[in-house]
Amino acid sequence: MERPVVLIGTPDDREGLVHVDFDFAAAGAMCVRHLLDLGHRHVGLLGQPADTFARRAGYALRARDGAMATLRENGLREVWTPAVPSPAGVAEAIENLFGQDPGLSALVVHNEQALPFVLGRPAQLGMRVPGDLSVLAICPDDQAEHLVPAVSDVALPARELGGLAFERLAGLIGGEAQPVSTLLAPQLKRRGSTGPPRRRP
Repeated sequence: MERPVVLIGTPDDREGLVHVDFDFAAAGAMCVRHLLDLGHRHVGLLGQPADTFARRAGYALRARDGAMATLRENGLREVWTPAVPSPAGVAEAIENLFGQDPGLSALVVHNEQALPFVLGRPAQLGMRVPGDLSVLAICPDDQAEHLVPAVSDVALPARELGGLAFERLAGLIGGEAQPVSTLLAPQLKRRGSTGPPRRRP
């Protein structure tokens, strides 16, 4: 007997399977566009751990690809690295990013566990956030707003996804046709971690 099913996330085979998800590609693109609007031209992405990319996790790939496509469309260098969410892992990742682009002035972080370490590393390098390095994250609001400085973010809408999945499932149970795919659009909240790039001599 078939039972109604609604998936949270985007399956590889989307044929006929009702699912809801967050538009990670649009979120990555939105982050980069915000930084470009502030005047940054040297932007990097600090992403999920390498094993997340190795297993082809869709959310990690789509956020990265959205960010890199926006850089590419604007004729800018595509700079990104995976990161282990630990002090040493983040230090290595940031060194990698500056190795790719020594002029790096802004960072998109799609690795919520690494975010506190990302904010701590610039101070160790004699840099200020956002004076020397702007930081923008894709993460839950409650994690971004309680850091120092509070981090500008595109929030992951976990509650909204759960509620929408329930609505879709209730509709299926009631015999109502439901859209196969629904993507929630990203929204950006600007806080204290992003600003214009520092003028270089």
